[in-house]
Amino acid sequence: MINGMKRNVLIPVLYGMLSMLLVSCSKNEPRELLKVTNYQFTFNDYSTLPGSSFAYANQYFTPQHPAKEYIADWLFGRYYTVAEGSTALVSYRYRDYDHPESLNKLSQTVKVFAPNDYKVVWGEVYADFFTPSMTPEQEIPKILAAQGQAEEGDFKVVQYQYSAVEATIVPNKEVVYLSEDFNTVGGNDWAQLSYTGWYNQDVSGIGIRWRIRVAGANRIPTGYSRDRRGADSWLINANSVDLGAARNPNLSFTYGIGYFVQNQPSESFDCLTVNLTSSFNGTNPALSTWKDVSEVSGIRNVTPASGYPGTSTYTVNLAEFVGGNVHVGFRYYLPTRSANYAMAPLYYVDNIKISEKLDVAEVPATEKKYGLFVYKDYQWEAVDDSFYILQDVDYLSINMPTLNAVQAAQHLPLFLDSKFSSANVGDMITVVYKRNENDTAASQFEYTESGWKSAGRDIETKVDRYIFTDATKWAYDSTN
Repeated sequence: MINGMKRNVLIPVLYGMLSMLLVSCSKNEPRELLKVTNYQFTFNDYSTLPGSSFAYANQYFTPQHPAKEYIADWLFGRYYTVAEGSTALVSYRYRDYDHPESLNKLSQTVKVFAPNDYKVVWGEVYADFFTPSMTPEQEIPKILAAQGQAEEGDFKVVQYQYSAVEATIVPNKEVVYLSEDFNTVGGNDWAQLSYTGWYNQDVSGIGIRWRIRVAGANRIPTGYSRDRRGADSWLINANSVDLGAARNPNLSFTYGIGYFVQNQPSESFDCLTVNLTSSFNGTNPALSTWKDVSEVSGIRNVTPASGYPGTSTYTVNLAEFVGGNVHVGFRYYLPTRSANYAMAPLYYVDNIKISEKLDVAEVPATEKKYGLFVYKDYQWEAVDDSFYILQDVDYLSINMPTLNAVQAAQHLPLFLDSKFSSANVGDMITVVYKRNENDTAASQFEYTESGWKSAGRDIETKVDRYIFTDATKWAYDSTN
């Protein structure tokens, strides 16, 4: 009898038994499959179930979320070469209790507030946190209301930053969204630039990628493709810059052109362009729609140097990207020739910054918090004290960063005993917890004479019987 064996052990055993069942003396006659009776398996593959299913989130089945909806397919996907009438006994975790369906809405992805969300309540002041006077309970419903329609009874789990002290408003302070001087780039002079967070590729396949110029402590990205047949080399910030909370930001960078010879290349054109896009997939700039801002930046008015270039700072307004994201792409382009370019200019691009001046709310420090809100009577509001959402300090106290439903039933009663020790017998509380870094689930608990315990019955092991039918599939045997 096979009980709870690992799949890599079970399959060879089952196939080995089937291979012995050749009923004919001739190798050309058909083989007969083995009819097996009540083979015993343990189902633990909850993570392979649909992500929206109750069992995926909670890792057990219930009367309203029965195992038979999934296990027949699970069996056939693994054990499909047995004879008609074969049977299997599958054990699994089961709880003879279904919490209210409304609690299923608490299995969701956490909404992490970004600066653009705080902008709804802070107005023209830049801030990314709440304070005692800008309370989460009062302000978060305003943010949620601005984000679209909701239905009665909907829940929203949010992650936000909170300061226990009030903010000081600093007027006209620089807010920096991107700043890169490349001075921590490694490598020798003229080595290929390889730097985390920056895309550097020659998409033509025949040119040279951007390289690094070492000038004392300064590192300068350099575009240069002399003695090549052509080039299409891009230097792009790989991670988009979030301008959701920006008002009127600008891009600035230092730029210079050197080793310039009149009419060389003979096409007499500028080899470098400055480009902007709201979307870049990180692998192929040709798949993005770029806006060429070379002319408006002023770089076309630069006087080229005959040797190494000097640099000046140039600026481009990014107002059209406010509320979204932006990537900056510096493109060094030479058309493909049949022969190498004897001469080609050299470009410096450095000190790339996206910033603006704003009134800024400042605090010494903030703390990450989680909140739970419900849509009730056509508005969002904080839930009452019949709910509790675990905070980071709580996960530390139970020594677990995340929980599934089984772990919640094991660990949370003791936690609740220490946190809500003055509860009355019969009190109920719903606890919301992270089941992974991004998603939540919820369990109900009841206060009894012996302390907190999971509401409803305990999780147990249940066994169902399945039969291999003439339709060549496993089916739940309701007669068992």
